[in-house]
Amino acid sequence: MSDKELQGVVSDIAFGGYGVIKHEGMVVFVPYTMMNEKISFIITQQKKRFAYGKLLQILSPHPERVIPRCPYFTKCGGCQLQHMDYGSQISHKKDFAKTLLKKIGNIDCDEIDIVGSQNQYGYRRHIKLHLFVSNGQYQMGYYQTDNKTLIAIDQCPIFSDQSLITCAKEIVQKIKPINTDQKASLLIIQGLNGPYFVFYFEKEVPENCSNIFKDYQKICSILLRSKNIELSFGDTNGKLLCCDESYNFSLKGFVQNNAEQSQNIYKEIVAKCLMMQVKQVLDLYCGIGITSIMLAKENIKTWGIEENIDAISCAKENAKIHKVNCTFIAGDAAKASIKLIKTIKFDGVLVNPPRCGLSDEMVQSLIKMLPSVLIYVSCHPATMARDQKILKEAGYRIQKMSVYDMFPQTSHLEVMITLKRSNPV
Repeated sequence: MSDKELQGVVSDIAFGGYGVIKHEGMVVFVPYTMMNEKISFIITQQKKRFAYGKLLQILSPHPERVIPRCPYFTKCGGCQLQHMDYGSQISHKKDFAKTLLKKIGNIDCDEIDIVGSQNQYGYRRHIKLHLFVSNGQYQMGYYQTDNKTLIAIDQCPIFSDQSLITCAKEIVQKIKPINTDQKASLLIIQGLNGPYFVFYFEKEVPENCSNIFKDYQKICSILLRSKNIELSFGDTNGKLLCCDESYNFSLKGFVQNNAEQSQNIYKEIVAKCLMMQVKQVLDLYCGIGITSIMLAKENIKTWGIEENIDAISCAKENAKIHKVNCTFIAGDAAKASIKLIKTIKFDGVLVNPPRCGLSDEMVQSLIKMLPSVLIYVSCHPATMARDQKILKEAGYRIQKMSVYDMFPQTSHLEVMITLKRSNPV
């Protein structure tokens, strides 16, 4: 770490949005920079082979640099790319996915599409705010770039409804903290029937919450949770809109954030399965069952597996609502799929694993199944690339790779890969 001011030219943009500076034979990663910009910076963290730097000044700005819309940008750790024109953002994301696939998976892929988001701000269906005590009162905010310190916020331009943040702040400041060190959070979800607020308190729910929430009728439902108690106000049966149709979801489960891009991914999955004439699909990590149901409507037999019990309950409800014949199973994807393939032959498998990617057990299960078509959806390109290397060794070849910008203004992205076995059995 040094306070000495240095200068350099950005030669590349690395995954995460960091600009790459070559300084005295060492790589320095500096955030909030763009290609070919001349900058001044200081080194803040020294590693053995590289370093991190802090941007001081843009000496020669890129022509596609823009003014960030959020007043907390560079302080809040949520967004990394608001300084870039949107065309530059999606171009870099396509390069990130291609580079990681080559570097980690040792796979070259020329068939890569980038699908930008129509809404570049105001696209998030839900946000999670952390609650912390300041001057005896709850404040709400995000973690700063150090991932340790919290910053109070009054707005979040990438969220779909700024008025809900104002409402949440008013509610939060009325709650009386039990102590100053209790961890707490607030999840705000914009649903079909209105907003849902999900509070989580690590130890106890503050006593005065019940009286506060009765005054907020515009909120569809409020769920209060702790390790020992669960209280609710209003209708806690979540509903969301997808492809002009309603689906139930659990306030305690996972919900995709970018509604527009989620629909685009679902539609591409269905189109691929139809084009490749898939007859029986196993939908692993199926969530609330949207993809399975959309496939079933095209007369494709589907089985969905999901570990979250609340989500699988919603999936079963959704199948009844949409009048389709899907089979949904609650359980570990690897273990449940091993049991299924003893009696069912799947020619198509869809996997949408968590950020950690496929477990060794799941990979072995896929190799035992050997479906002719495998569709892999990932929110983490590094683990995606690792898994693609393993699948390549099992005989799968990438037919097409689509990069979906689910998270504009951030370095995060979603990847969908269609694979086919070179010698299907």
